Formats: sequence, C-alpha cells, structure tokens
Amino acid sequence: MSLRVEDDGRGFQVNRTRGLGLLGMEERVVQLGGRFRVQSAPGRGTTVMAELPL
Repeated sequence: MSLRVEDDGRGFQVNRTRGLGLLGMEERVVQLGGRFRVQSAPGRGTTVMAELPL
C-alpha cells in the first residue's frame, strides 16, 4: 500500500532536524516493515510518502 501527501506550502530543508511528527510517522512505518520518505525544499512545498507491505 502506498500513501502520498503533497502540499504547496513553505517547505523546509529535509537535511535539517525534522519535527517530532515526521519522526513519529517514520518510526511507525519502519516498525511495520515499510519505507518512509520526505521530499521538500524551501518555497517548494512538501511531499511525504509511505509504502507499507500488505
């Protein structure tokens, strides 16, 4: 199963510390055997992707 959420907001630098919300999501996805990715850049919005095995 794949989940992708995109926005056109401010964006942020992914290589800097993430907030607890994204870290918590990543931990849960990994515990379930999935993959979690975040793509973002200042001024370009953010895309969060989670892939989980069924």
